[in-house]
Amino acid sequence: MLPHHLVAVLDDYQQVALSSADWGPVTSRAEVTVFSEPFAGLDAAAAALEPFTVIAAMRERTPFPAALLDRLPQLRLLVTTGMRNASIDLPAAQRQGVTVCGTGGSAAGTPELTWALIMALTRSVAAEDARIRAGGWQSTVGRELAGRTLGLLGLYLSVLGRGVLPVVLAAALISMLLLVTFDLDRPVRGLITVPSTPLDSLRASMALPPAAGP
Repeated sequence: MLPHHLVAVLDDYQQVALSSADWGPVTSRAEVTVFSEPFAGLDAAAAALEPFTVIAAMRERTPFPAALLDRLPQLRLLVTTGMRNASIDLPAAQRQGVTVCGTGGSAAGTPELTWALIMALTRSVAAEDARIRAGGWQSTVGRELAGRTLGLLGLYLSVLGRGVLPVVLAAALISMLLLVTFDLDRPVRGLITVPSTPLDSLRASMALPPAAGP
């Protein structure tokens, strides 16, 4: 007889987790409980999650510090969406004998949302949409991005193939200037060359206030 496991799916506030994949292999062997609301605090999380042997976390929405992991004696597997989750105390999980793993996923969402937000800001999309729906008409003039400067901060060359490279290429295609704080002096995949800019110089060129001291 297969062991009976209790599986918790956390922070599914859109209530889409169980319809986003085939959970049949899981539900045939375990009882799945979905939590669609955040916990009020550490005590509430510990009380609700105490009986579960498997927890599926949605990104960093619910943190798992040592203080919480120490209060989950049944937990054996902690799964996070994505391969990185800074809110999980990995040494504490190891001490508790909890296996932590992540899932794969599409990298397209980040650059798409990045450009959606840039376009929405420069073209006042949200304000103009609300005005049209209220019976009004266009009241602003959109700003062109061509010739403007896009600054990319604190990223590493190793991640360019996923979320960042499409942003860089799209900016180049619409003739934006690029300032980056990581090394792109070498052509990336033979497509583009961008010199690295020190952070202080980038902030000054974009009229940003100087970084606060420690």
